[in-house]
Amino acid sequence: MTDEVPVVRKLYEIKSILKTDPPPGAEGSDWYRYEIAHGTNCINGYKQGSLEEVTEAMEENVVLLNERQFGKRATASNKKTEAKTEAKTEAKTEAKTEAKTEAKTEVSAEESTENKTDS
Repeated sequence: MTDEVPVVRKLYEIKSILKTDPPPGAEGSDWYRYEIAHGTNCINGYKQGSLEEVTEAMEENVVLLNERQFGKRATASNKKTEAKTEAKTEAKTEAKTEAKTEAKTEVSAEESTENKTDS
């Protein structure tokens, strides 16, 4: 029998989200103070937006923190990678379309010049 000690990892969880005044140096309305608990440790911060927006953002953060803790970093970074890939694909498509349009314009201009020369 081995004397293995089980590793117990605590999950990050939203402890509270409360409407508050803007933090020092900030302006505007609809500020919330959030608290994310991880065992006896807490992450505190402020976020501006509606309660629904702030709650959704903090839920995403908690998911990412828990994935990071358990080594599932690829899942979190896939969204960023997919967004970058999509943006690059769109940029390449636009560049190809512009190049084709320019090529057609040049061909049309050459044909027009040739027709005038033949006359």
